[in-house]
Amino acid sequence: MYFCQVRKKITFIINPISGGISKKTLPDIIERHLNHELYQAEILFTQKADDTRLLTLQSIEKLTNIIVAAGGDGTINQVAKCLINKPISLGIIPQGSGNGFARYLKIPLTAGQAINVLNHGKSKTIDTAMANEHFFVNVSGVGFDAHVAAQFANASKRGFWSYAKITVNEFRNYQLQNYYLEIDGKTYNKRAFLITFSNGDQYGNNAFIAPGADMQDGLLDIAILKNVKVTTMPRLAFEMFTQRFNRSKDVEIVKGKHIRVLRENAGMVNIDGEPFEMGKEIMIKVIPSSLSVVVP
Repeated sequence: MYFCQVRKKITFIINPISGGISKKTLPDIIERHLNHELYQAEILFTQKADDTRLLTLQSIEKLTNIIVAAGGDGTINQVAKCLINKPISLGIIPQGSGNGFARYLKIPLTAGQAINVLNHGKSKTIDTAMANEHFFVNVSGVGFDAHVAAQFANASKRGFWSYAKITVNEFRNYQLQNYYLEIDGKTYNKRAFLITFSNGDQYGNNAFIAPGADMQDGLLDIAILKNVKVTTMPRLAFEMFTQRFNRSKDVEIVKGKHIRVLRENAGMVNIDGEPFEMGKEIMIKVIPSSLSVVVP
């Protein structure tokens, strides 16, 4: 007696403009590397901003087993928020500027190798989080990083060097803000350059804002960078790229799962690298063990 193996349904949602990387050859790469005995594949390209969410919802209705986000952290965010507490796994082909989420999960940055993870990988359940009504999987932040995210979103070029150039140009005129924080019942008054709420350990490009952050501990690592001067920027950059940022004398790390932020002014908030306008008060919380991801 012979049994026919039922192939799993897998959908690839490709953002053609993420990271400034051409995706024209990606369907051919998927065709070559995907195990077609294991998977029945569908490949979809987004054309406008809301397509990622709509295509993900349509794939869920089709009872797809795995939905793969081919793009940067913003694309991953849009797919992942539709999969919260659902029996569908998120797959990733990193195609963004920084790929912080994929780097944390040790997913290869080469498309063929990332597809091989789908063939041989396993599902891992991780935490996610919310900042007011906005969902994030990796890092959210207020202050300078949110300001830079807003400038980068409108930049003509993507990639690390464009981000670095904006960071240097915007630094000189950026003003610190006063923040009132409630973290799991404890209160803090801080004047800060930036504050990040990290599920993962890095922004991307191996810039580690919260070394040691754990996506399975039910907590966020809150990194408070108190002040930055022109003379301290090289040292802080070195500490960030060598995973020593949490030991810097200018940085305070606090862990928590329920965070209330009050700031002087309304403004931008960084949500997985994308800027969103929010008010003075921001409520942040962890959603424990809420997302299944295919990892090596």
